Amino acid sequence: MKNFNILDIDIEFFQHEYAQAVSSDTFDLYLKAVDMLEKFTNSISEDEEKNKKNNFNAFEINVLDLGTGNGILLLMLAKDYHNAKYTGIEILEELSNIAKINFDKLSKTIGYKLNFNIINADYCKLSDIFSDNIKFDLIISNPPYFPLGKGKISSIYGKAISRFEIMATLNDLINCIKNYLAKDGRAFVIYPFSRKDELLKVCDELFLNVKTHYISSNNSENHHHIPNIINKNTLTLDGITKNNSKSKIIFEIEHA
Repeated sequence: MKNFNILDIDIEFFQHEYAQAVSSDTFDLYLKAVDMLEKFTNSISEDEEKNKKNNFNAFEINVLDLGTGNGILLLMLAKDYHNAKYTGIEILEELSNIAKINFDKLSKTIGYKLNFNIINADYCKLSDIFSDNIKFDLIISNPPYFPLGKGKISSIYGKAISRFEIMATLNDLINCIKNYLAKDGRAFVIYPFSRKDELLKVCDELFLNVKTHYISSNNSENHHHIPNIINKNTLTLDGITKNNSKSKIIFEIEHA
């Protein structure tokens, strides 16, 4: 077992020694998710103020992470946004157990019982778990980047399925987002530049709108609040990028 830290908090979280390492892509995806949570939080605060006299219950933001791994993306969000409901789907039982332990550690450290549910499941089969009326305001995913046949697959199973579409394809991921994204919700996923046209085509067929946020792994600028696990020299920031093997795109997806 390995350890890692996240933003501004003195906790050593667990990471499986054979799992795919967390990269700066995780932080880029986190920044986009934070922007969305800020908008939701501000909107909810305004609505709560208006409805106080009606004794309405507090609003809750539902967040879903598809392929949560050790839970790092949700942990980074939950550290600051305590009142959201966090659901992580992870197909590997070992990793889902680690994510649960990590969330328990975070809850104890901040002194607040976080509302989280880590589920050991295949996100292609969520209809076996969720009812049709379950929807999420924010969906995030750092999925396998490469289709089968597009590179050498690691002999370590955890790394293999985190990088290659052995268990789920791009189409599977977008279909899942379509089914569980709330009407006014947003989803953020990250893929290499080379898969842009493929993703846009799938989203168009499913009547989903897409905005693209270009990032480049060659960008060497620093940024404050970088998690310890992320090398500052590889941090990626928003900006126009060239079509090269290290370029990534964060796709912002919503219902048409």
